Amino acid sequence: MAGCNVSYMPSEIGRLIALTHCNLKGNNLCTLPDSICNLTCLQKLSLSGCNVSHLPNEIERLSLLTDLDLEGNILCTLPDSICNLTYLEYLSISSCNVSHLPSEIGRLISLKYLNLDGNNLCTLPESFCNLTRLGRLDMANCNVSHLPSEIWRLQSLETWHLGGNNLCSLPDGISNLTQLLYLYLDKSARLQSLPKLPLSLSNLYAEDCALLENIELKGAVRTNMFLYGCHKLAGNNFANEFVKRAARIDDVHAMKSCIAEGAKVNIRMVVLLCIELHLKAELRVLRSWSVVELRLILLMMVDTRRFIVQWRVGICRLQ
Repeated sequence: MAGCNVSYMPSEIGRLIALTHCNLKGNNLCTLPDSICNLTCLQKLSLSGCNVSHLPNEIERLSLLTDLDLEGNILCTLPDSICNLTYLEYLSISSCNVSHLPSEIGRLISLKYLNLDGNNLCTLPESFCNLTRLGRLDMANCNVSHLPSEIWRLQSLETWHLGGNNLCSLPDGISNLTQLLYLYLDKSARLQSLPKLPLSLSNLYAEDCALLENIELKGAVRTNMFLYGCHKLAGNNFANEFVKRAARIDDVHAMKSCIAEGAKVNIRMVVLLCIELHLKAELRVLRSWSVVELRLILLMMVDTRRFIVQWRVGICRLQ
């Protein structure tokens, strides 16, 4: 029944007791009959873009629900009973004007994907840190100003969209998110510093963070960083410090061997960093490399802008 312009749902819908999937996306329902909670076999329910203003208080009776899509409604709040949906793996409440999450949201112990984008949350409840199976968390543009101190307990987290919030920094414990691969902090206008990052982190996206002036380098040399528009970092000569750290940590001969085999090792990221900060950086780690090896590096960097390497002075810049 997706996109059928339905404005009313009969109370008799509760008689469809064997129903397992229900897609009502893009209708104009506004309200749901309480009898929908009789659909105790329901596993997937999509109500995105239905102009729904509240959910039935007995939604916990949908005890087998694994997927719940509420994106683009006008909910403001969620009923506390939603926290009893312990089989729920996918929950999207993006752009729903929600101002706070239930204090017991941490009881959604099966949750693997949570989309909170575009709400006005400001803070997260402490129980949020109990969502230890969460693999992807989208909470961009939520007006969040601080995170729970025990956020490191989200040990399954791999992708975290956190940009466009009011954070000045992140908790130190973020380095303990040992599965985290992708961290998005773009357009975090108040972000000033980042603590030690997880060793697992593959990509850090922090473009247009105008106040960002420090990133703890310990453990970060293998992370691809996308830092366009971070002008204070440029002023702090961040790229030079980064290159020096990389040179100390890695064995140059081992890196040359990896490049010869065509592997994408951290030297690719070092050069990327220098380009994306629009900085002049002393690439000392490259000075013992031959022209052939340098060409191999450049060939590997197929996803970057065209640039010039001025080898003698060790400068890497945008053309």
